[in-house]
Amino acid sequence: MFATYYEIIHYSVTDTIYVCLVNTGSGVPFINGLDLRFMNDSPYRTMNRLLLPWVQADLGGHQTQSSTSYNDDVYDRIWRLDVNLNDSVSISTETNIDIQGSDNPCRLPVEVLRTAVQPRNGLNSLSYNYTRYTENSEFHVFFHFAEIEQIAPGEIREFTITLNGLNYGLFTLEYLKPLTIGPYKLQDQVRFSIDATLRSDLPPILNAFEIFKLWPLPDSPTNQTDVDAIMAIKKAYKIDRVDWQGDPCLPFTTWSGLQCNNDNPPRIISLNLSSSQLSGNIVVSLLNLTAIQSLDLSNNELTGTVPEAFAQLPDLTILYLSRNKLTGVVPRSLKEKSNSGQLQLRFGYHLQRLQLIF
Repeated sequence: MFATYYEIIHYSVTDTIYVCLVNTGSGVPFINGLDLRFMNDSPYRTMNRLLLPWVQADLGGHQTQSSTSYNDDVYDRIWRLDVNLNDSVSISTETNIDIQGSDNPCRLPVEVLRTAVQPRNGLNSLSYNYTRYTENSEFHVFFHFAEIEQIAPGEIREFTITLNGLNYGLFTLEYLKPLTIGPYKLQDQVRFSIDATLRSDLPPILNAFEIFKLWPLPDSPTNQTDVDAIMAIKKAYKIDRVDWQGDPCLPFTTWSGLQCNNDNPPRIISLNLSSSQLSGNIVVSLLNLTAIQSLDLSNNELTGTVPEAFAQLPDLTILYLSRNKLTGVVPRSLKEKSNSGQLQLRFGYHLQRLQLIF
């Protein structure tokens, strides 16, 4: 049996992230561990899509293993050491690189930045072709630089970057100061060259680069207003159902008594809390389920009055409140919608203290 790990970068728009394993027909899913890393407002953030690391290349190193994760990598990236650029040679330094004082948001480890590659003698270009591409794929590419050679006064190292035939630059480096260029968005493949300009005294260098594949999320999480509402309902009524966890509607509706539509993002359209031992007033959070079509609160211990705001829910066609301890007046607006056939309204015969006003 081989261990398998998966790494994704996901930018969450909320403070809560739901992780759900689903049986897709290949057996009951399981997981041995889940590690989360806080990436803050790094350049890796994307909206409504995942970043899948395909290549994270540490260039110029002499380690024997094919990959490594450095202890001081705050993002816990796994860097490949076996990636080679055409006709390149390695260079390195033992001098410290101040990554703490740098404003580079990618925050590469010192060990990655201390090594680099440059073209062989007489050449002025570094090139690389990424061959594991697929059609209709989108990639993000980052280039990481740090000048690790002391350049003689009056000399410059200046270069351009060509990506899939398009030119970018001019770029120059400062001694021992990290520089990240990107992300560049590429379609279908990744082909780049880094070329010295005509006035450059030195060949180009490259310390590291990263290629991410963008993976679209087929569905958005449940509408956040609905999530906030159902969580408030769960808390107010102390609902303790084993299946009431995770995203209410995704990957498919598993919450008992709850139904969602197929919108993107999905909305909660039906809620059945009948015989759920609810007590207290009808909470206002129920009124925040603005796409609700059917609401069943029957056979509970609810008290207080019926909110007239139920009549303002535009899609509500079923409202069951029978067998509770509600008091007061049935709102005229609800009765009018019931009489006109817009609302199926049930109070039942156990609500003797409710008054119907016509």
